[in-house]
Amino acid sequence: MDSGFKARRDLRILATVAVLAMVLASFAFIPAWEGVDGAGDSSSQTTFTSFSGDVEITYRITGSDTVAVYGDEENRAVDSSAKYVEIPATVTYKGKVYTVTAIDPHAFDSCKVAEVLIPDTVSAIGNDAFAYCFYLSAIEIPDSIVRIEDRTFLDCSLESFTVPDGVVYIGEYSFMGCGFETFTMPDSVTTVGYGAFFNCFKLKSVDFSSGLVTMGPSVFSQCKALESAELPEGLTSIPDSLFSECVSLSSVTIPSTVKTIGSFAFMQTESLKTIFIPPTVEKIDPGAFTFSALETVYVSLNTDYKMVFGPDVTIINYDVNVEPEEDSNGSSDTVVFAILAVVFAAIVTGVVLGKEE
Repeated sequence: MDSGFKARRDLRILATVAVLAMVLASFAFIPAWEGVDGAGDSSSQTTFTSFSGDVEITYRITGSDTVAVYGDEENRAVDSSAKYVEIPATVTYKGKVYTVTAIDPHAFDSCKVAEVLIPDTVSAIGNDAFAYCFYLSAIEIPDSIVRIEDRTFLDCSLESFTVPDGVVYIGEYSFMGCGFETFTMPDSVTTVGYGAFFNCFKLKSVDFSSGLVTMGPSVFSQCKALESAELPEGLTSIPDSLFSECVSLSSVTIPSTVKTIGSFAFMQTESLKTIFIPPTVEKIDPGAFTFSALETVYVSLNTDYKMVFGPDVTIINYDVNVEPEEDSNGSSDTVVFAILAVVFAAIVTGVVLGKEE
């Protein structure tokens, strides 16, 4: 074999080995994801415990100076029997002070807590964080929270709840089964997820956000105490099963921005006797009012409502493209009667004054 060729081959082999060695060596200097801004698998994060009062809380290091109240599908932040929990704003571990900025998913899931205090340093609360806390009746969410995540308070015993200004999202099944009678959404809320208030059996009234544009199906399904609902302008559809089985619902205001009404949206609304469908509604699903107790419906001629209402429902059509005649709506008659009343009063007054003279 040519000695020059052999030398060049050996040189290429040495160069390749050198490059591989450099690549392997570089992995030793790549920082681990553990403990960096909450990235990676939470089960691999550094965790520690610290007492708040007589309750031991588990935390997870998420950054150089931040921690989250720890939880996952198998682990909880506190002993399940803890009744009162006050989460501190800061906690010390190995001589270093950390700020508590989050509550992990499932952190208090199925615990027996009755009251939880959350500091305003917390800006995120994970899904299922307080799910199935059947004894939880009092909790205050700090203004730093902008999202109520999915199933956060599912099946809690909350009798009152204040959503902070700035919250934009109320998640799926987030308040399912809760026990409050009224609920107020700040105007910052734009989205309410699927079944958010499903089976809130005591809920009587809702003050909707003026900024609300999207609701998922079944948001108020089986809210059997709900009596009225004034939906805000901006909604473009009434989703499937929105008010299904709301047996006490007797009054609904549909905004003029709605274009469609979904299937079973008002199914089994036993107290809803009359409804006005705005002319913007183009399509009503045939099953929208299944098993409802409707007696009278006001609906535009431009709306497709075939196969929607039963034979016992009185349909009153109106045509928004036709200007009503003055003598057909009583407006001109009202003016005439008012003038006659004034004239008659003047005559009577004159007669009385004449007699007195």
